Amino acid sequence: MRSSSMGAFGSILDPQQTIQRLEEFIEGLKVSCRGNPLPELPIDRQLPKISWVAPEPGWLKFNVDGVALPHGLAAEAIWQALRIILHFGWSRVIIESDSKESIDYLLGSGSMLHREVENLLEDIKRLSRDCAYLVFWYIPRLANNEAYLEAEQALSESIHFSNCLFRFSSPIDLQGDLDDSYSIMSPKALDYEALNENVKKVAYAVRGELYLRASELQKEGKKIIFTNVGNPHALGQKPLTFPRQVVALCQAPFLLDDPNVGLVFPADAIARAKHYLSMTSGGLGAYSDSRGLPGIRKEVAEFIERRDGDPELIFLTDGASKGVMQILNTIIRGELDGILVPVPQYPLYSAAISLFGGSLVPYYLEETANWDLDINNIRQSVAQARSRGISVSITNFISFVLEIDQVRAMVIINPGNPTGQCLSEASLKELLRFCWRENLVLLADEVYQQNIYQDERPFISARKVLMDMGHPISKDVQLVSFHTVSKGYWGECGQRGGYFEMTNIPPQTVDEIYKVASISLSPNVPGQIFLGLMVNPPKPVDISYLKFVTESKGVLESLRRRAQIMTDGFNSCRNVVCNFTEGAMYSFPQIRLPPKAIEAAKTAGKIPDVFYCLKLLEATGISTVPGSGFGQKEGVYHLRTTILPAEEDMPAIMASFKKFNDAFMKQYEDQRGYSRM
Repeated sequence: MRSSSMGAFGSILDPQQTIQRLEEFIEGLKVSCRGNPLPELPIDRQLPKISWVAPEPGWLKFNVDGVALPHGLAAEAIWQALRIILHFGWSRVIIESDSKESIDYLLGSGSMLHREVENLLEDIKRLSRDCAYLVFWYIPRLANNEAYLEAEQALSESIHFSNCLFRFSSPIDLQGDLDDSYSIMSPKALDYEALNENVKKVAYAVRGELYLRASELQKEGKKIIFTNVGNPHALGQKPLTFPRQVVALCQAPFLLDDPNVGLVFPADAIARAKHYLSMTSGGLGAYSDSRGLPGIRKEVAEFIERRDGDPELIFLTDGASKGVMQILNTIIRGELDGILVPVPQYPLYSAAISLFGGSLVPYYLEETANWDLDINNIRQSVAQARSRGISVSITNFISFVLEIDQVRAMVIINPGNPTGQCLSEASLKELLRFCWRENLVLLADEVYQQNIYQDERPFISARKVLMDMGHPISKDVQLVSFHTVSKGYWGECGQRGGYFEMTNIPPQTVDEIYKVASISLSPNVPGQIFLGLMVNPPKPVDISYLKFVTESKGVLESLRRRAQIMTDGFNSCRNVVCNFTEGAMYSFPQIRLPPKAIEAAKTAGKIPDVFYCLKLLEATGISTVPGSGFGQKEGVYHLRTTILPAEEDMPAIMASFKKFNDAFMKQYEDQRGYSRM
């Protein structure tokens, strides 16, 4: 239903009328928005020849008359419009104009700019980034076809409005009163405001604001070091030779018929390629079983048997993340189902739980104990979640009121992401007993099991500990374990190879999981072959063994050195403390921010660690992830960076970080101290 309280106020002719009409406009907005607080809109600027209207809830329309247009007027109008819609959470703006300036300003350009207009342009860019979603309808007035075409090209090319959707209508499309033309402007099924609410709740900080800003800076020519995601090959890690040789032959099987193939490829790579091709029904381009190729599942089973004992059920997947989402989708029945997740956590879990309509139940890791588990914290989290109406808040990450009917599963990430700790056998036993007593499914994310950088706490799988505990726990606790080719010394993120293995899961449930997996027909076959190669690498009798071992050990030894360089570098910085990275691919230092920095972040409308990371990015080109994207205790701030940049580049990167941090801490120095545990 259209708002009847708003009307067009016509063209504004002089500064005094400008103020009067803007005041009337604001009064009208108060009525339209039912008394919600309004943004403080400065009205002391001269705004002739602009008219405003809010024709429907969630819409703002303004006209800019191009006749004798004062310089900067279009920028002023756009700036005011963005402030209004951002404040009210509106998403649709109609621009009616034949002014070239209005196009230039939306594009982020303009001729003969004076300082005031330059500042407005920066505000326009910032405000447009702050709006989660916008639809701009650009309507050239007076059937000005030239303006229409120019606007369409300019707005479509604008990098400042990457979160905006531009639509264009000529006046001929909107004959008659504009208010009667909303049928063609009403939300479409895939417009933001019409989407599934669970999709909009999903947040994934690893590819969030920092990453997007880093991408913008890269387009502008700034050198960016992307340490925000565990993507080894993107940061220079060379692929292992043997698996690439095998997959190359599988992808181009005609090479196997070439009489000279043995001059290029070693005999064991040729034999392995023939072995994998014989498993398929038509090469790598043919579907496999929805659970994966039986022969490769057998190799995974033998790998698990060598490591832990007799395996039960294995599904091959497009990376471990796909498997995690399959299992969470199976477990979560609705918003009253809770999933225990370690905090700090990998945002895959919060995002997937939101997507499937469940509730995240946080349990905090102990930073002062090198991010170890505290079973009492976990018990308290479950007790809170089962008490209806208890408010649970993860500072800067998620805040909600839990009314959990049932906590159904618990996630562990071992080694930890982003925290880098390795769980001891004693901690795993305690967790498994807890899951047994509380009747929880344990989801063991073990994708970093090859990434171990100390000898005191080797990786031990949850499945091995469970099998060693004996009856009744070993037969009662339901366990799903995840692994991938994306991490370790393989780092084959783009190949999307992974698996999950289920223990103590009823056959009927397995049938349901198989049924849902069948909807996607088949995991990708090259990823399956990489997985087979990971769990069944060259043996000492094979020609490629020595080279494979040399390459894989070289990767892990370098990562161990880089972990130490990064830990030492962070701990040498003022107001930065960092636990040693025992495993995985990340460092997660705590940044102790002065109160002045926290206040400056608030003024800028940013979470303090986001503010710090943005400043770091702008100054050094180092792209990190704020700790708030993973969850953290109130008043404590972190960032996550990978340890993956090339070893020879690491000293310079840490020196650059230290220089920035020293300048930042000096700029915001405060006698009141700083944030800390």
